[in-house]
Amino acid sequence: ASLDAIAQEDFYANAARKFGPIFKMAQFHRPVVCLVDLPMGLAVLSTQEQRLAPPSLPFGRLSPGNYIEFMHDEQHARYRGILRTALSGRVVSECRDGVAVVMREQLDAMRARDTGMGVDPQKSLARIAVVSMLRVMFGIPIDDARLDEMQQLFNSLGSPRAFAERRPEERVATFSRLTRCFHEVGDAIRIQLRNGDQPARSVLSEILRADPAHLDDEILLGNLVLMVHVTRSNVHGLLGWILKKYFDHPDTALLLRAAASPGTAGRSRVEALATNFVNETLRMHQSEYFYREVIEDLTIDGFRIPKGWLLRICVRECHDNAAVFPNPKTFSPERFDSRQYEKSEDCP
Repeated sequence: ASLDAIAQEDFYANAARKFGPIFKMAQFHRPVVCLVDLPMGLAVLSTQEQRLAPPSLPFGRLSPGNYIEFMHDEQHARYRGILRTALSGRVVSECRDGVAVVMREQLDAMRARDTGMGVDPQKSLARIAVVSMLRVMFGIPIDDARLDEMQQLFNSLGSPRAFAERRPEERVATFSRLTRCFHEVGDAIRIQLRNGDQPARSVLSEILRADPAHLDDEILLGNLVLMVHVTRSNVHGLLGWILKKYFDHPDTALLLRAAASPGTAGRSRVEALATNFVNETLRMHQSEYFYREVIEDLTIDGFRIPKGWLLRICVRECHDNAAVFPNPKTFSPERFDSRQYEKSEDCP
């Protein structure tokens, strides 16, 4: 069954139809309870917090103190507080122009590579993802001469998903090189702040603006590196799905292009249409699951789950709920125009 779950897109949805929203299977040589009910799943996460823990993946060991997703209690609260303050809408807003430039640059590069037979977009999407994340997280300019080396180093870390099979110890030297590189970037930001200058706004600049000593926190810096590594992979995947949906649904694509034409409704309408497009893509393809490790026996809807088992909350399958999303298999970005969804209905 665990192999079927990888190969069959509708495995969890079909299992829920057969067995109900709570069923068990085995994955990674461990028993797993799957929960295909988003309101119930979110309630379990909030009310049973003391009985659940994020299961650590090996790549977290690259950073001293582990990756924030796998931290517990006081340590998690400390780093969550630092990062939440820095990961602001203002930072993202000030990075938008740079991200737009690298988008146009790579779209032009794809067009230049096309000889009339189409072009594989993956190289360009990977570049967009890593350059965008480096700009947002570390303030690296999109024309920085170090970008090629940084991208190569992240590529050398391998896929975050593959870390379950690979020995993270083999990636220590690469990870150390990346942390040294970004420590140097942070040193330059600290000097600018000390001199009263304004560095390019980024997550790191906001962290150092709050406390320059944060740069010497190896746990925090290591987490920033891993956040870029994990997120560039996720953004790359999302960009691929967006591109596919754009070409699979030409009517929606033409609507977007018409709204962006000079003399039409303006930027706000383009933003709304594009946001709906991304939200629908997230709903159908990119929102996958939460895993938690059961560290104390717990009961969900009458079912006892023993300590040591895994709990999988199947988010993507919950987004197929026809009572919330009529015709859930149909790509309909306009559904996000007509109503606001609660977190218990739409959880990308």
